[in-house]
Amino acid sequence: MTILLANAGTPSANTVWLVVLAISALGGNLATIGLWMATRRQQSTLVSPQPLLIAMEKEFATKKEFEDQKKHCTDRHGQLFAKIEKIDKGVGEAIERQIEVVRRDVVAVGREVSSLQTSTDLQNQSLAHLNTKLDRIIENKLT
Repeated sequence: MTILLANAGTPSANTVWLVVLAISALGGNLATIGLWMATRRQQSTLVSPQPLLIAMEKEFATKKEFEDQKKHCTDRHGQLFAKIEKIDKGVGEAIERQIEVVRRDVVAVGREVSSLQTSTDLQNQSLAHLNTKLDRIIENKLT
């Protein structure tokens, strides 16, 4: 933003607050995304009570019971992965919508700064022209 404001002279308070607001909104959104990603990586699952506790057992499951459990687990995993994929897709879309809102805000602030810069340049030209006229008037009065 410093580069955009370098030739604009002194920006108005509204412009400064718009820039600060846009940067704060972008920073807040990025911090939220980072926090969400960090917590997703750190989550661990603890199953309690353990469904298949093996401890010095004398009898184990039969082949049919094992196959039934395997089928049940495979089906359940499929259901869970489908839910996870649906949630991830929804979260991704929400993040994309937030990023698009921030982009629009930044573009709007950029346009505002650009128009203010143009206005300031025109005012500076007008002031330089008036300064030149005043110098001529002063020279004429002194001579």
